[in-house]
Amino acid sequence: MNLILEFDDFNPNPEVDCLKEIKELVGLFPKIKLTMFTPALYNNTPLYSNPTWCDEVRRLIEEDNLRLAIHGCY
Repeated sequence: MNLILEFDDFNPNPEVDCLKEIKELVGLFPKIKLTMFTPALYNNTPLYSNPTWCDEVRRLIEEDNLRLAIHGCY
């Protein structure tokens, strides 16, 4: 069975930050692979604005649970 979850505008901005939910899904389904559509800038918040958030995203990518897809510049 395949399950597709789509989320647009993944960014550390609180309006669209769903990192907590991603980590919960990975905890429940350790082999899950998610793709987040990510703009470089969301509502004046660049991706690099929160180094802790970036480190957590990087870890999820390295563990093969998360992929980022480019979703425009802003």
